[in-house]
Amino acid sequence: SGYFGYVVHDDDGNPQHIMRTEDGANFNMGLGGCYPLFSGICSDEQKQIILERIKSGQHIWSDIGLSAVDQSAPYFRIDGYWNGTVWMPHQWFFWKTMLDLGEADFAYIIAITALDIWKKETELSYNCMEHFIIETGRGAGWHEFSGLSTPVLCWYAAYFRPGNLTTGLNTWITAQKFKNDNTQLKAELTIYKDNNDRCSLVACMNPGRQYKVFWIDKEIDHTLLSDGTLSIDLKLDSDVTSGVLRIEVE
Repeated sequence: SGYFGYVVHDDDGNPQHIMRTEDGANFNMGLGGCYPLFSGICSDEQKQIILERIKSGQHIWSDIGLSAVDQSAPYFRIDGYWNGTVWMPHQWFFWKTMLDLGEADFAYIIAITALDIWKKETELSYNCMEHFIIETGRGAGWHEFSGLSTPVLCWYAAYFRPGNLTTGLNTWITAQKFKNDNTQLKAELTIYKDNNDRCSLVACMNPGRQYKVFWIDKEIDHTLLSDGTLSIDLKLDSDVTSGVLRIEVE
């Protein structure tokens, strides 16, 4: 199925098989079956298969974000609570994972899609909804979950508030300093490879300027996501890499 499954044990505690439906389908087709990707325990083959499922409009990806349950699963529903819906906190975890994997473009798609659907709902209802229904695109569940706005605020800060450097969970920012006008950044990073050959960072700088990026005193390429927002890929050669990232005006 391309997903990890729940393990069924016998009376003596010995693993027998994964939990399946009566028709034989993996009963964990969804984000639950993808979380080993977040944990960093997948083989390269497993990593690629799960990435394909997450990005596919036939499986996890929907018009409003990451579906909690694979849309091709025989038990997928359009009127469920967890099933058939999009949850912001779970998208935050996979957004961070995409940065760890060097999947900056898809990380951006996750964040922008979430920001757009949240903006649409709050402008219509002024509510802070629990989750969002794929079938309608509307918010649902309890309407006063203010804590669930936290991932949304993090996405907005990462891509639209100058003075923010955002990394995946495998990158540790040991020190950072932005210039007062956010036209310059110096950051000390420690990165844990975790079987990945690259990782991605997002630096939100002062817009209206062109920037140069240096990693361990070597100029490297970057991509402009929007005016002032830089997407940076770092190649990882060793298990633990430490160095200084600098961003300056050209």
